[in-house]
Amino acid sequence: MAWKGSGLTQQEFADRIGIEKSTFNNYIIGKRVPKTTTLLRLNTIFHVRPGWMLTGKGSMYEEGPKGDDRFFFVPLMESRVTAGPEGELLCEEISDEYPFQQWWIQKLVGKDPQRQKALCLVRVRGDSMIPTINPNETILVDTSENERSQIRPGKIYLVRQPDGGVSVKRLVLNEKPGRPSLISMSDNPSFQPFEIELEGDKGVTYYVLGRVRWVGKEID
Repeated sequence: MAWKGSGLTQQEFADRIGIEKSTFNNYIIGKRVPKTTTLLRLNTIFHVRPGWMLTGKGSMYEEGPKGDDRFFFVPLMESRVTAGPEGELLCEEISDEYPFQQWWIQKLVGKDPQRQKALCLVRVRGDSMIPTINPNETILVDTSENERSQIRPGKIYLVRQPDGGVSVKRLVLNEKPGRPSLISMSDNPSFQPFEIELEGDKGVTYYVLGRVRWVGKEID
């Protein structure tokens, strides 16, 4: 059973996938069949194959190194994201931790422990990025220096706004001589693009807090 390898209690595991403990127990003893939404959460959070959940046949986990069922716990930030003076994401306010399979984390960011520790989860507020990211969905953000300093045109980032707020946007770096800026774009057509000028000591890494890598699915 996937929860046995997670290091979580049954209650904690049930909480992670958004169901009651009694419902989870019924899954274990075969009294109930998981709903599609539950299968999706098991797949996206723990990488458990839906086919295995329904039939008990084949491999429990999605393809990965044989026998590697280790988990890496990623912190979930409190509802209000805070940025430090150098643009770093302040992760002191942690509300919870969520397990991801270690092999998948390594596939995403490599084996460097410091790079892995730069990952955090943030719950999205607002609808500026629908349909790609919906309100109240949780995103996985890579806050490493490499991702903050090298803007990949059109990719999705966690961005500090000039007014101090934090939002999720697609970015393009405008390297116009003497007037560099970040072009900030939403996926929701109701929101217009806007420009963030990079002035003085407020460079790219002051505004860019990290790149979004996952929101129920991997994001390139």
